Amino acid sequence: MPANRRSVAVIGGGYSGVACAVHLSRAAREPFEITIVEPRPELGRGIAHSAGDPDHRLNAPTHIHCFYPDDMDHFTAWCAANDIGQKDPDAFDGERLYARRWDYGTYIGEQLARHQADNPSGSAVTHRQAAAVDIAKQDKGWAVSLDDGGQLSADAVILTTSNAPPSVPPPFRGEVEGHAAFFRDPWDVDAMGRIAADARILVVGTGLTMADVVTTLMRDGPARRITAVSRRGLLPARQRKEPPDETLLEALTRKPPKFVARHGKPERLLDLFRALRGDIAALAEQGREWHIAFDDLRDAASEVWPALPRPEQARFMRHLRPWYETHRFRLPPQNAEAMDRGVREGRLEFRAADIVGARVSGNCVDVSLKPRRSTRVADTLYEAVVNCTGPVNVASAGGNPLLHSLIEGGLAVANPFGLGLEVDGDCRVKGRDGSTDGTFYAVGPLTRGRFGESNGVPFIMMQAVAVGKKLAAQFANQV
Repeated sequence: MPANRRSVAVIGGGYSGVACAVHLSRAAREPFEITIVEPRPELGRGIAHSAGDPDHRLNAPTHIHCFYPDDMDHFTAWCAANDIGQKDPDAFDGERLYARRWDYGTYIGEQLARHQADNPSGSAVTHRQAAAVDIAKQDKGWAVSLDDGGQLSADAVILTTSNAPPSVPPPFRGEVEGHAAFFRDPWDVDAMGRIAADARILVVGTGLTMADVVTTLMRDGPARRITAVSRRGLLPARQRKEPPDETLLEALTRKPPKFVARHGKPERLLDLFRALRGDIAALAEQGREWHIAFDDLRDAASEVWPALPRPEQARFMRHLRPWYETHRFRLPPQNAEAMDRGVREGRLEFRAADIVGARVSGNCVDVSLKPRRSTRVADTLYEAVVNCTGPVNVASAGGNPLLHSLIEGGLAVANPFGLGLEVDGDCRVKGRDGSTDGTFYAVGPLTRGRFGESNGVPFIMMQAVAVGKKLAAQFANQV
């Protein structure tokens, strides 16, 4: 490393990590040494954008998947320049294009390569192909321990670790999870290619992951019969049809947000949802969609969620989170149409039920389901069971050695609701004693406990830009 260069370690090489590295290199006032620590050989994909299946799409149109706040349509223009619509005509829903997730990962990788070759500050951006397993405070900066036995020294650290693969639901642990008919990883398309073309399949979970998997399973096996089950049987909502009356950047930077301008920051869930229902009712009288009011609340989450007392946040997590998330994370139209077709043809059904047991039965799995609001349990044999319960929050699951180490050592605190780590309003990680350090940040899903909304690409981008500017200014002031 050149003498006197500031060094920053970015932990995680998916969208969040690449966005942090790029925007820090753009904001820096001097050359930095930026190292992205990521075990995958390719940066920019992560779990979300590694999907190679042609029917696994972004769940929002291209203009939502922004990367630069000063050019919000950059990805849309990239798709046009690379003939994505011509190569993938099914991507269009009217004039909106829902790109394949693989294509978006390619785009992110290209943006990184562009800034590795040349960026405004002359910073070096490199990839250390390893996993971080521990971080310790040093007299000057931080020491990052890696799973290959190496260690990095850094003046600052940005955590962008997000989600881990789904855990195995309790009824399937033990003999079932090791059986050939149980598919733990819903993104392992090659493995699921082994499922018979006429198999009876149980999909566990009814969220967006299910939509991807069901689309693939029905496409590749026309005679398959699929049951998708979850405790409440809730399905992701459909996309809004009415375009927003302001740009995405205006919505993200509006002060105060529209919902807050109308209703303030309610301190009771009852008041908050009365306000939302009132907005939806007013729209309905005008013949307009509920999505408009809901999106106003979503865009205000970073102000509304922190204003709720902890008991009210706990009440939301206990009773309302599944309903909120099925309206928040919506289906790409292509998946919605495939699911509708499957239901019409009798190839797909959705059930609200608890899985109360499972056991191996020859080449099948015998699953016991108890329908919601029923005491009757029914056993059914399935040739395949696919686990689509969704990515696990790594901070709450304890499956990430790095976060486990940080929490055990007191450098970080897990959010009590499983929403990542405790951070302050500037994304600085809080320690056990409540203190923060201006050189230790988290960006992306790890910050959801503080902001209520940090999973969507636009919100992550805005965080990455803000943290990059803060670090650049802090180091410039220390010269």
